[in-house]
Amino acid sequence: NLLSLFLMIRRPPRSTLFPYTTLFRSTMRNYPFDMTVAEMEKAKRGSCRQLVFYTAKVMRANGLPVAVDYANYWGDLDKGHEWNAILLENGKMRSFDAAQAEFEPIPEKMQYRLSKVFRTSFQKIKKQYPKIDFPNNLKNDWAYDVTEEYVKTANLTIPLTIPSKRTGEQVAFICTYGKNNWLAQDWAMIRNNRCAFKKMGTNLLYLVMYYIQGKYYPATEPFIVSKEGAVTYIPNTPTAAQQISVSRKYPYFRLNKINAQDMVGGIIEGANKPDFSDADTLHLIRSIPEKIERITLPVPKKYTYVRYLSARNHKTNLAELKLFKDSLSNPAEIRGTIIGMPHIAADQGTDLSKAFDNNFETYFSGIKDSLSWTGLALNKATMVTQVWFAPRSDCNYIIPGDQYELSYWDGSSFKNVGIQPGITDKIVFKNVPSNKIYLLHDKTKGQEERIFTYQNGQQVWW
Repeated sequence: NLLSLFLMIRRPPRSTLFPYTTLFRSTMRNYPFDMTVAEMEKAKRGSCRQLVFYTAKVMRANGLPVAVDYANYWGDLDKGHEWNAILLENGKMRSFDAAQAEFEPIPEKMQYRLSKVFRTSFQKIKKQYPKIDFPNNLKNDWAYDVTEEYVKTANLTIPLTIPSKRTGEQVAFICTYGKNNWLAQDWAMIRNNRCAFKKMGTNLLYLVMYYIQGKYYPATEPFIVSKEGAVTYIPNTPTAAQQISVSRKYPYFRLNKINAQDMVGGIIEGANKPDFSDADTLHLIRSIPEKIERITLPVPKKYTYVRYLSARNHKTNLAELKLFKDSLSNPAEIRGTIIGMPHIAADQGTDLSKAFDNNFETYFSGIKDSLSWTGLALNKATMVTQVWFAPRSDCNYIIPGDQYELSYWDGSSFKNVGIQPGITDKIVFKNVPSNKIYLLHDKTKGQEERIFTYQNGQQVWW
């Protein structure tokens, strides 16, 4: 049948249907032009947009009805995505990601939430756009809404509770938060001071806004649309103060888990012989680490060599390894000579020295199918009381020494609550207005941050 043929085409020998392997490269997003099939086969790389159009052309040339679907922006991210969908014999569409070899439907593999999904069309669709300021990303006469094919949706009728700065306002936009700004997902005409937004993705946080001379201005309070489609507003008015404990500034997305799970089964060993033939197991990693893990040794002992040894057939993916001596309340870091294997050239991967550069953003990856380990040879046998280790990750957890700023949405902008240094895994901010949208910013480094609410003592990401 059609699906079997499709699967066969998706995994052919490279010398047959797809003689030129094309790979995803994020840098190609900056390429300002579309590419033909011949150009894609020469370049052998492309952005998501370029890859999906290339895939559609090749599939259609082989008689397969393949469409191009896209989201201008994810509902909980500041970026969008494009992918393909094939029409099956039962009349249903099955989506797949052109940048991946696996034939996984988009809703099953995606780690982000969808607010709006559109499908490109061969036929121009007549749309009546108001003759006022209008975001370019929403102007597309060659696409139609297919959101309900991907996620549960709700039709929302939202009263506009904040007047516009401009008289005679005709249209408003329903937005999700991006990065330092709000991003329009859809639009609606204003009728009796209300807007009706159709087929909006649920389980998301929205804000309806006016668009005036390239800038967005709030038309409502922010609101959460539950999985079932119920609307709950987050008030802009003053609220009682509370205490907030935060551990991350950005959600823990799937890629972190994929990288960190290689550490499960790895061990930290201490020894006094260089071949570790007399090694003691100081710690066995039984679960996926998400942040800096601080291990206090129940029975401190003197060692000359300490190492992290990955589980067989797993990459190391170790961002940092630190050893400490002296009292638990005032430990001193132990230095030594870096040892380990394999040594990896800079153009082939990340070297084992990255596990000791005091930078949690770099890491030693090792080689998956070979023995991989790294550690320190100490100047002399030293009493080890604590071991710290961190997995390869996005480093959006609390980093010791970094300065963090908490802010909340006050109705028009994010207002600063306070600044505190990272010391432990969590930071506690006091006298914070309750029932608000919050944002945690690392003032020392990094760019990724995401809005959240605080419910039952936990950060809930939007």
